[in-house]
Amino acid sequence: MSSIGLQILIFCKRDKKSASFQDKYVYLPTKQRKNALRAIYKKKNSGKRLWVINKTADLSTVFAIFLQICRRYPELSLISLPINIEIMGKIIAMANQKGGVGKTTIATNLAVNLSKKGKTLLVDGDEQKSAYKWNEYRQDKLPSIFVLDNLIDTLEPLNNEYDFIVIDVAGRDSQIFREALLISDKIIVPTQPSLIDLEVLEYVSEKVAQAHENNSDIQSIVIINKAPTNYRNSEIGQAQAYIGQFQNLTLLNTIIHDRKAFRDSFVESLSVSEMSDPKANDELQKFLCEIL
Repeated sequence: MSSIGLQILIFCKRDKKSASFQDKYVYLPTKQRKNALRAIYKKKNSGKRLWVINKTADLSTVFAIFLQICRRYPELSLISLPINIEIMGKIIAMANQKGGVGKTTIATNLAVNLSKKGKTLLVDGDEQKSAYKWNEYRQDKLPSIFVLDNLIDTLEPLNNEYDFIVIDVAGRDSQIFREALLISDKIIVPTQPSLIDLEVLEYVSEKVAQAHENNSDIQSIVIINKAPTNYRNSEIGQAQAYIGQFQNLTLLNTIIHDRKAFRDSFVESLSVSEMSDPKANDELQKFLCEIL
């Protein structure tokens, strides 16, 4: 179970000289509004203007609004008020800001193997719908949904139905990516060991650090994926050293190599655990042991 304090709620434009708050943007559920507003006025000067964003708006919509506010007004400072969201299942998100790193292949393999341990939902958050289509061609289909927005609100009604929820996030910054950071128990970041792939980890690390302020229990994990099978290749060692610089990213010992079995598993709508490649399956099982 993941219980988080969603802290995206109050943005204030600060007057540096007087330290007063000129503008306030607030979203609160109806039940919490009166007490919260009293607290705000007690804590800050009450003579300033206050906007309450659509009291009936869902959290995802509000989150999107605040992202726009942040981009438009970078000088805004953040003050937080907690709202608890209960998600019963263990949520694991596959995310990276770069495409082509193998997120969907790992997500589908993970979902199949978790389904043997408990009821598992596969969530496709990529407009390409690759994971969703992969599942549609399976003989033994998994519960699966396709979501491009309102991720939090979509998963809340399902929170008692699943033991595991696997989210495949698009390879770019998006609302789904940021919402996934807020509710996930683990975020797994696959990366190839090349420089062009590793460079985006700095951005991912920054977003994870921001999310940690609101979801302090999140574990951020990096796995080297699609690694060359030539063990004399120096890329892997260099990649491990580079990833080790990020204190909020945990590098797994397991390395998933660029094996045909993983590519075939996606084409055939299978997991490598349902195929006959012992090396690929061994890597997958080691990966599962490390993250569970």
